[in-house]
Amino acid sequence: MSITLHPDGRVIHGGINVTPKPMIDTFNFTATPSSAQTPVTDWARLTTSGFLFDGAYNTGMSLSSGVFTFPTTGRYLIIWAIGIYVTNNDSGIGFNLQTCTDGSTFSSITNIDEGDSGGHHCHLTHTHIAYITDTTNQKVRFATGSMTGGNIKGGTSQSYGNCTFLRLNDI
Repeated sequence: MSITLHPDGRVIHGGINVTPKPMIDTFNFTATPSSAQTPVTDWARLTTSGFLFDGAYNTGMSLSSGVFTFPTTGRYLIIWAIGIYVTNNDSGIGFNLQTCTDGSTFSSITNIDEGDSGGHHCHLTHTHIAYITDTTNQKVRFATGSMTGGNIKGGTSQSYGNCTFLRLNDI
């Protein structure tokens, strides 16, 4: 197999770019909704933390009205975590990742939820790998569900919930 070196820094080996441009971006969930919300719109880009993260690395995600748009094609690892407080009987307070391929019609592809008779806190985490070939029409957003007996935890003094986007490689 041959290796091809390009002036822009790409190294192609076996037809694959083995030096893709990475991207890291993290958003904190800033509200505490107590009713279902689609899409979740209360996000703020993480700009500081205990390790002084200074915003997106390379060109980050775009965010508009709760909808995230990818900056370039590639495979992305999406990691999200959310705190939930169940106060009363609720069979499942949910937090879902939704995707679309046409720019506007979203559907849930994952779900994390918690429920019981009340009085406890929990923190849930999930991941998904997205294969992005069309940055105009392939988008993601989050939606909450149920919340008849509890709420999703959010805030600005610390991270109760967040989502992180990592660009893994070219396609």
